[in-house]
Amino acid sequence: MQVNGTADECLENNHYHTTFDVPPVYPEGIVLWTRTNLAANETKLYIRDVDGNIVFSKTNFQSNTLHKDTVILPTGCYQLELDDTGEDGLDFFANNDGSGFFQIRKTTGAPLAGFESDFGKNIIHYFTVGYGLSIEENTSMFDFKCYPNPAHNELNIQTNGFVDDVHFEILDGFGKLVYQEKLNLSKLNNKNSIDISKLSNGVYFIKVFDSFHTKTQRFIHQ
Repeated sequence: MQVNGTADECLENNHYHTTFDVPPVYPEGIVLWTRTNLAANETKLYIRDVDGNIVFSKTNFQSNTLHKDTVILPTGCYQLELDDTGEDGLDFFANNDGSGFFQIRKTTGAPLAGFESDFGKNIIHYFTVGYGLSIEENTSMFDFKCYPNPAHNELNIQTNGFVDDVHFEILDGFGKLVYQEKLNLSKLNNKNSIDISKLSNGVYFIKVFDSFHTKTQRFIHQ
């Protein structure tokens, strides 16, 4: 506002703004779910505090195993890094290493974050514990969409955030259950298809639920 002791002659550049991504806020206790592939010797996991100090590490994973590591962290800012020294992630079509995944969950088992398994060299994820601009739970990651709508012979279901034993139920306009299926889903993002060719034309509701969340949507069969 003052330049060399005199009034600023250019008021147009007195304002500056920028944007930033708010990191998610996690509870002090989190569980790291690492499902290794057949090349677990390539997988290295680290959590660093704001000063770059390693506060958690795991570099001795067993192959083809689901590892659940509980980490208790004090209030602060953190960086999580999952490295793959082979630079082909946990699931890559061009090798024979098999398939794995990585998730962050609450101690109750509810998912907090999931990541693409075909990540190449590493996953870098920033988060805070104990404070943030918002500590409300992000429920937008727990949802699904069904398409096409109206549907004819097949209904596609794209789920986001539903894991483990996931139930699919279709009810007619009177609330009668006309279809049900249970799938065990290890990834947070999945696509499945349901054969609805035998359903009569009309309005239906599809419900998707697991141990943590329930969502319902309306669709038309014609």
